[in-house]
Amino acid sequence: TYVGFPKNKILINEPISKISLKVKARGFDLLKHTLFGLNDELVLSSDEFTLVKKGSLFHYALVSNPKSSLIYAKIPESFELISYSNLKLELFFDDIIIIKVAVIPSYKIENDSNLFNISETTFSTDSVEIKGSMSLISPIKNIETEFVNIQQPKGNTSVFLPVRRSNGVLEMTPDSIKLNIVVHPFIQFNLSVPIICGDCPPTVLLKLFPSTAKVSFVCTQNEFSKINISDFKLQVNY
Repeated sequence: TYVGFPKNKILINEPISKISLKVKARGFDLLKHTLFGLNDELVLSSDEFTLVKKGSLFHYALVSNPKSSLIYAKIPESFELISYSNLKLELFFDDIIIIKVAVIPSYKIENDSNLFNISETTFSTDSVEIKGSMSLISPIKNIETEFVNIQQPKGNTSVFLPVRRSNGVLEMTPDSIKLNIVVHPFIQFNLSVPIICGDCPPTVLLKLFPSTAKVSFVCTQNEFSKINISDFKLQVNY
């Protein structure tokens, strides 16, 4: 356990949390130590560490050796310490900052283009605020979302894309962005279109029976409102 370290900074590495010792003792003492959970806690204070400041980083280091009183003080008197690895305990603390970065959405929409038309995709935001280590997040210019594969949307749909947490990030606001998908299904429509003679002599009056033909086609409801009979041409040769 580490105590006395700065509270207004962020720890950016994972320090050693356990030390394994090789000891010699009577079987009863070893069994009692194991059964009753007499695993000692080694409390290390920042006063015992060497502090080096470099920019926004606070580097605490403590080199321990086999004759360290820190270790000997924590084992029972009936235990003989045989060995343990030389330890270099290091903790790196950094200033906490908040910056805004662009979000790059990562997704794929499985769409049957013969049945549905995706006319629009919008996002709830194009950036997020991240809070974390100055040295680690300052270089970040953009951040991606987790990849999401979206199955065939059959109507207007909203999907949340979680933002990928980068190393050194403590908090993100927001931690996901909303993707809005506007979908229009293709529908079959019919129009009655006049039939015309393309090269009739000007002296001839020609009558056609029938004079119109039904044209069937598929499009979205929005597209149909923009389509006129004049967009089609049915022509017969004289």
